[in-house]
Amino acid sequence: MKIYNENTYLLPISEGLTVESLKEHFWKISALYHFNKDLNLVVSLEELFDRTKNFLMQSLRLDGFCFLLADENSRELTVWKASDNLYNAIQGVVFLPGEDISNIVQETGEAILVRDASVEARFLGYKGRVAKTGSLVSIPLKLCDNRVIGVLNVHKVELNYFEEEDKTFFCDFSQTAANVVERIRLCEKTHHETIFDDLTALHTAKYFLKNSQRESSNAKRYNRIFSILVANVDKFKRINDEHGQPLGDEILKKFAFVLRANLRDIDLVCRYGGDEFAILLPGIDKAGAILTAEKVRVAVEKALTIEIIGVKPERITATFAATTYPQDGKTAKELLVRASEFLLVGKRQGGNIIVHKPPQNKVDTMETKSLTRGLMSPVLSVDELYDLLRKDVNRTNHRYRVALKVTNSINCLQSIEIGMNTTEWKTCTVRDISKTGFRGELDIAIKVNSVYKCKVVIEPNVRISDVFSIRIAHTTEIHPNRYLFGAEVIDGDDYWKKLFALLTG
Repeated sequence: MKIYNENTYLLPISEGLTVESLKEHFWKISALYHFNKDLNLVVSLEELFDRTKNFLMQSLRLDGFCFLLADENSRELTVWKASDNLYNAIQGVVFLPGEDISNIVQETGEAILVRDASVEARFLGYKGRVAKTGSLVSIPLKLCDNRVIGVLNVHKVELNYFEEEDKTFFCDFSQTAANVVERIRLCEKTHHETIFDDLTALHTAKYFLKNSQRESSNAKRYNRIFSILVANVDKFKRINDEHGQPLGDEILKKFAFVLRANLRDIDLVCRYGGDEFAILLPGIDKAGAILTAEKVRVAVEKALTIEIIGVKPERITATFAATTYPQDGKTAKELLVRASEFLLVGKRQGGNIIVHKPPQNKVDTMETKSLTRGLMSPVLSVDELYDLLRKDVNRTNHRYRVALKVTNSINCLQSIEIGMNTTEWKTCTVRDISKTGFRGELDIAIKVNSVYKCKVVIEPNVRISDVFSIRIAHTTEIHPNRYLFGAEVIDGDDYWKKLFALLTG
C-alpha cells in the first residue's frame, strides 16, 4: 500500500527497504495506533462500524468492504455490515460452512489474498449479487485467544492491487476490530443480566431497588404516593422438593407471566429472590394497591394448576403483602422490610391472602383474612394432597408425571426475539398479543415505523424456526433504558394468525 500524503493511503507496497517503503510502514503503524486509540472509546456496535467505515473508505481509500459474523453453533457466516455500495445488494447473504472463500478463512484463521476475483472459483461474489471483479483480501476476525468470530473482506476495483505484505496489516486491523466487537457483546450481555432475570424474564432485584429508590426520592420531593407489593408462591418449597426443580421453575415462569399480564405498563415487576416477587406501583395508594393485589391473586388462582395423574388437580396460589408510602415507611427499603413482615403474617394464616397491615389481635387477623381471601375452589389442600401421595403412591413414580396446566395456553409463549440486524437479536418481553400484532418491552430504543424480523421463543432454549416481520406502531420509555412498544405484523400474517390461535385457544 502506497502513501501519497500524510493523511491518506492509496495502496501497493514497494519492494525492498527503500525510503518509500519505510515511510509506508511508518504510516501503517501510526494509522493502526490512532485507530486502536479511537476504538477505546467505542461503546456500541453501530459506533464501531461507523469509525471502521471511515478508516477503510476514507483513510485507506478502499472501494468496498464487508463484515461477516459467525454463528457460534452452526458456524454459518452472515453479512453483518458492509460499505454503502455493497450493503443493499448483499444484506441477508448467509454462507454455509465450506461454501465460500470466507468460510475457508474462518476455519483456517488465515487471510487469503485474491489478485483477480474473476478467476477465483472460491469467491462466489456474495452468491452472485455483486460482480466478480477487481482484487480482494479476506481476513479472519480473530480474537486474542485465536477464536474466529467472523471475516472481513476488503475490495478494490483494480487487479493485483493488494500484495502479500498487506495481509499482515489487515490482520492487525481486524484483530483490533474483533476484540472491540467481543468487548461490546460482553458488556451488553452483562448489562442485560444485571437488569433481567434469566428464568422469568422479569427485572432483577438490583434493578428494582434502584428504580424504587428513585421513585421514593421523587415521591418525597413532589409530594407523591406509591405502593409496593411483595408476592410469594404458596407451598413452593414443598412442591419443589416433591416434584423436582423443573416443575418449580415452570411455576415461577408462568407465575411471572400472570403478574406481568395483570399490571399496568408503568408498573415495575421483579423476581426479588427465589419464589418471591416485588411490584412497584407508582401513584397508587393503599386502597389501589389492595385492589391490584386482589386482581393478581385471583388471576393466579384461576390460571395455574398442578395436575397429577390419579389425583385431583391442585391450584397454585400466592400470598401478597401491600405497603404504601408514606404511611408504611419513608423509603422504598422500609416499605420492602414492612412488606416482608406482612408476608410472613399471611403465610402463617395459610396463604392465598393479602396482608396490608400488621394484625392487632386475633379478631383483626381473621377479619383481614376473610376480607381478602376471596372464594376458594373446592379442591384438595396442599397438605392433603401430599398426605395422599405419601400414603398411596410411590413418590418417585410421579416425579415425571406431574404437569403444570395453565389456562389460555399462556405457557406456550416465553418471549419474542427481534432482529436488530442479520446477526444480533434482542429478547422482547411480551405484554399481550392480538390477531394483528403484540405489545412488548425492550431494553433499547427503537423507532416508530421501523421494520424488524422476529422469532417466537417457546422455552428459553426452544425457538420456532419461522421468521415474521413487524412494523413498530408506537413506542414509549416507561423506565430508564426500558421501552414499551406496539408492533403490527406485516409479513407472515397467516403464520401469526395460526400462532395467535395456538396461544389463545
